[in-house]
Amino acid sequence: MSGRVLGIDIGATNLRACTLDEDNAVAWSDRAALDTSDPPGSIVRQIEGMVGNHPGSFSKAGVGVAGFVSMRRNLVLRIPNADLGETDVASALGAAFGVTPVILNDAVAAVVAEREALHSGVQDMAYVTLSTGIGGAAFLGGRLVAGSEGNSHEVGHIVVDYTGLMQCACGGRGHWESYCSGANVPAYAAKLASREGGRELERLLSGGALSPERVFGLCKRGDAFGRVLMKELCRMNAAGLASVVNVYWPEVLVIGGSLALNNWDEFIVPSVQAAQKMLAHPLPEFRKSFYGDMVSAVGAAIFARSPSSYF
Repeated sequence: MSGRVLGIDIGATNLRACTLDEDNAVAWSDRAALDTSDPPGSIVRQIEGMVGNHPGSFSKAGVGVAGFVSMRRNLVLRIPNADLGETDVASALGAAFGVTPVILNDAVAAVVAEREALHSGVQDMAYVTLSTGIGGAAFLGGRLVAGSEGNSHEVGHIVVDYTGLMQCACGGRGHWESYCSGANVPAYAAKLASREGGRELERLLSGGALSPERVFGLCKRGDAFGRVLMKELCRMNAAGLASVVNVYWPEVLVIGGSLALNNWDEFIVPSVQAAQKMLAHPLPEFRKSFYGDMVSAVGAAIFARSPSSYF
């Protein structure tokens, strides 16, 4: 292992960057709201500005993306929650920095970072992120499993509601992400409130536009509707988490993402408890993300050191 490496995380709502030293310790990091005013140009310029302020060089780079990628062609294919289509971010950044980064899904990057953090040689582990969207990735038999293009773990599109009440940004209905992600919790709350009657929906909207923070704040205050909502959110989330465990049967399940980390006791813990009743296997060890909101940037940098060694 030699030289510093750069890691970038292009999320649906935020941009994060870091460099790692020779021991994979974070040497520098930065974050900002993602500039989607004129994608992809605005995003590339924002990355150039952020990394350009970093006083140091790097020999390799990786970019984690909250969406669909082509690892074979090193392209961003689509970031649904940021309304970004196919774009060659790698070439644009290569021209700017003199180092062409490798492109990978952000959850794939995250599971690389979290396995590094365990320092235990775990062979089978899974990672799930609940943030603006929902994603996942896994190591099986000590190897990163990513499929032909790097998108084989789109767990946010697991169907948790066969009635298809909510529509996902991808166009499908009933997907885990369309109920339990930051982008969709407010819409799901409004839909449930409308079922309770017009007065409930009117009360919910009286404080202004709904946001995940407002919705979870309502739940945490013990509001009567908030209790109903949290029960439903945990039920849907449990179905998604149980599906991940049933498919991968990991030794360790790591959960991250801002929605999860900011609502751990109220949302994640009861979801995991409820998931136990849905499992075909024993509940694995489950952990909170070690790297927090920088996990995908860190993982992208680690992966960039030697991409072929993970497969």
